[in-house]
Amino acid sequence: MNSFDENQTAIANVPQQGKELRKPGGYGYPMYSRYPAIDVEKNSVREYWRIIQRHKWVILATLLVLVTIVTIGTVMTRPVYRADVKIEIGKETERVLAGQRIMEVETANVFNPLYLQTQVDILNSRDLSRRVIQRLNLPQNDEFKPKENEVLSDNEREVRMVNAFERRFGVAIGRQSRVVTVSFDAYNPKLAADVANSMASEYINWSMESRLQGVGTTKDFLGKRVQEAESQLRKSEIDYQQFLTSNKIISLDDKGNITVQRAEELNRQLVEVQNERRASEAIFYRSKEVPADELPPVLNDPSVQSLSRELGKQKQELANLSAKYQPGYPLVKQTQEQVKQLETQLTEAKLKIVKNIETQYQVTRKREEDLKTALGQSKGEAVQQNIQATELNLLRQRIETDRKNYEDLLQRLRQAEVESDFRPSNIRIVQAAEIPIAPVKPNKVLNIGLSVLIGLALGIGLAFFIEYLNNTINNAEDVERVTQLPSLGAIPSLQSLAKTKMLSKGKKSSALAISSSELVSGHEPISSFAESYRALRTSLLLSSAEHAPRTMLVTSSHPAEGKTTIVANTAISLAQTGARVLVLDADMRRPRCHKILSVKNDVGLSTFLSRDVKLDNIIQEHEIPNLFVIPAGPVPPNPAELLSSIKLRILISELQDRFDHIVIDSPPVIHVTDALIISPYVDGVMIVVKSNQTPREAVLRAKQALMDVNAKIFGVVLNNVDLKSEAYYYNYKYSYYNSNNYDES
Repeated sequence: MNSFDENQTAIANVPQQGKELRKPGGYGYPMYSRYPAIDVEKNSVREYWRIIQRHKWVILATLLVLVTIVTIGTVMTRPVYRADVKIEIGKETERVLAGQRIMEVETANVFNPLYLQTQVDILNSRDLSRRVIQRLNLPQNDEFKPKENEVLSDNEREVRMVNAFERRFGVAIGRQSRVVTVSFDAYNPKLAADVANSMASEYINWSMESRLQGVGTTKDFLGKRVQEAESQLRKSEIDYQQFLTSNKIISLDDKGNITVQRAEELNRQLVEVQNERRASEAIFYRSKEVPADELPPVLNDPSVQSLSRELGKQKQELANLSAKYQPGYPLVKQTQEQVKQLETQLTEAKLKIVKNIETQYQVTRKREEDLKTALGQSKGEAVQQNIQATELNLLRQRIETDRKNYEDLLQRLRQAEVESDFRPSNIRIVQAAEIPIAPVKPNKVLNIGLSVLIGLALGIGLAFFIEYLNNTINNAEDVERVTQLPSLGAIPSLQSLAKTKMLSKGKKSSALAISSSELVSGHEPISSFAESYRALRTSLLLSSAEHAPRTMLVTSSHPAEGKTTIVANTAISLAQTGARVLVLDADMRRPRCHKILSVKNDVGLSTFLSRDVKLDNIIQEHEIPNLFVIPAGPVPPNPAELLSSIKLRILISELQDRFDHIVIDSPPVIHVTDALIISPYVDGVMIVVKSNQTPREAVLRAKQALMDVNAKIFGVVLNNVDLKSEAYYYNYKYSYYNSNNYDES
């Protein structure tokens, strides 16, 4: 079954792509890490520390440059001296005019930060600075003299002088205190003390001048206001007297009382007359409707009652006489005549009473109207008197207000005159400035300390910025975090092994020779480099839960990532366990396995796939025990077509019967499809990533391409790791096997 013809009968027995050759789990490899669960916060701190160690030279260089610059600048800086004078600003008793009154504002024992801040602003004023400059003649001082070649106008020279002065001047307020510290910086310590003391003195002088000027202004103002108030008072009094004269008022209070009493009496009389008028009116209108005999005044009148009784008697007498005598009898006639007279008198009496009723009604009605008129006049007089009283009261109040204002202003004018002679200052110097001994600038300890802190911060920031710009994979944690694939192992660079002296004991002299070789696992089996491949071997053998993988494909995303070297050393490490291992070079575009393993390449995989060649003719036994090699053979014009043939599946199937492990080298995934064609025929794929060189996007593209063809991915091998930058991570693994105990064991 070594030739193509002999194997035609075995084609039907070869597992088809994507079926039996695929191990359980499909391309869906478990998304887990081989490392135990790590606390996220601790992991982040460890990652930060790793970044700092990786870029420690950048940090140290930044720190050294900044500290050097600051140290040189500090040493070369001219020393500056500072003098301080302490001023106590006591409570303020300042009189301020407000409207027509003078209010006294006094801080008393209450802390007034607003007033204190105002005084600080005054101390910082440019006018006060000019007074000190003129007092000490600072323009002639060497520290303030302009350069000889500068031509400035007087105004420009003054402005520059004041600006330079204010840059050296400072004011500080004590906490919960009325003490203010005035400081001045100068190269000459005596000048610093002189300026500070002069500033305090000029401030006190300015305060006294301001107080005296304020008192004089107040006196002038109060004098004018007193004259105005006096004129206003006189005018108000004249208006009052003129009002009394024009209205002929002597005593408005008595006149008002009489008017009120009169109105009350008229009102009482009117009520009585109205009652009488209503009664007479009722009788009057009744007399028009009924006979006089039915009117109560008629019935109750004594004369009518007397006449009625007399008439009744005469009528009774006439009746008696008529019964006895004839009508012509003289006594009868006489009696009849008396009856007529009585009747006439009675009628006249009744008519008189009715007439009296009408007269009484008219009289009471007229009297009611007269009383109403009189009452109206009385009320009008009362209203007029009330108006006059109101106006008079207003005039009196105006007089009182003007008099009070006049007296108040006059009193305060006298106080201002007294205070103009003596008014103590509320500002005093608590501690005069002394000539300083030690400079305040430069502060060497502070400057260098800050430069160290800032240098470290800048260096660390630069390190993290460089790390941010770095888009490559650097360590095993990057592998698992970025790709979500297991990290199978980390292979150190031979140069870093030589520099860190982590080769086997007694082999220091061969460090350069070892670093130039790519088969360290075979030449130095107890070296740290070989140990890294043994760790990779262990990861591969444990990568499948069912059984150790027998066929494994090694690929990468880009060329020159060291996959061929890893293929050779991994195969050697597997062969050292006693298993039969075959290296199959499937990179028929740029084959290198024959160079690394030092075998012939006249026949190989391309020969077998393109011609009728026996399998035994292309398998070469290596000098390392249990290691065999099938080189790539001559470079064919169509590698992808050859790898897609059924003969490759037949070849892998037969090789599995002969060898325990088959390690296949293939071209990069991104550039050609060769690895994607082979990947479904093997137990799994191992992706090689070159530390600090392979972009993360390239690794993810390679992973996705393999997943798209249903390939199982064992994990990622990180190659060319710099042990100096990652020493804290790998130190334990390698140094342990590099110790004396390793040889003894």
